[in-house]
Amino acid sequence: MTLSNVFKATARSLKLATVRLAVRVGAHVAPVRTAEFVARRFFISERPSSDRMEFKTTEPKCESLQTPGGVIATYRWGDIEHNPTVVLVHGWSGWAQQMEQFVAPLQKRGFAVLAFDHVAHGASAGTQSSLPLMTRTVEHVLGSVLNPAGVVAHSLGGAAVASVLASSRRDLPAAVLIAPPSDPRPYLALLARMVGAPSKLNSAIQHAAERIAGVEFKRLVADRWTVHRIHTPLLIVHDVGDQEVPISNGYAYTMASRTRVLATDGLGHRRILRDLHVLDEAASFIAEYQRVRSKERNLIAA
Repeated sequence: MTLSNVFKATARSLKLATVRLAVRVGAHVAPVRTAEFVARRFFISERPSSDRMEFKTTEPKCESLQTPGGVIATYRWGDIEHNPTVVLVHGWSGWAQQMEQFVAPLQKRGFAVLAFDHVAHGASAGTQSSLPLMTRTVEHVLGSVLNPAGVVAHSLGGAAVASVLASSRRDLPAAVLIAPPSDPRPYLALLARMVGAPSKLNSAIQHAAERIAGVEFKRLVADRWTVHRIHTPLLIVHDVGDQEVPISNGYAYTMASRTRVLATDGLGHRRILRDLHVLDEAASFIAEYQRVRSKERNLIAA
């Protein structure tokens, strides 16, 4: 670790300690305002440094797209106007470059590729985000693609994709969800504990967060009735040792009508995005169902 990184880590530690002290005091003297303060932090994502947002092995065409939530940065490889296109969706506090390793195996199979930074992530505009906003952004991006062949999505991006597929019944040939969470409530509770909020404040924090998001969090849970509405073939990829999103979350999506599971071991929550076997399986899954879709279309045309 460099001296610069040590200073940054120390600064983060001191800042967190200050926040924890303020929250503990505020919980007693101003509980409503403190609950609102904690809830708002739940919607603030971390942005990477500029060097981490550089593409290492590919050269995309960088553009922008106006969405209902704001202007987002987009990155495309190949001819998305004519070729079947796969959309790459990053997760919370992520950015498009984390999905870069999927580009080559997808292009090798004849797909164009489109990635983007969610609102308030990466190079996109905005100061805060949420699962409902991410869901609306995914819906808008998919709607802008002329010939969508599928989606590869990570973490909360996977939950957003699943929400689109369940709520709009959008017809896609295939979707790969990597380490998708199934319930936002444990993560809000985790944030509350991290910033020192007493458990008696949890209910007020959740109510404040739901008011900010504009939806009750129970409606964002990937339960049996929600997932059952997904008719797109799914490949669920999850690591058994994922410490950020336990694999039980991924299994919640197996209640969809057509699902396969690829369980890995030792890749965690992010290294899974660079594993060669995962990359190949994801690209092959989408290619398989794109062929199925093409055959169905040919039969209809005949």
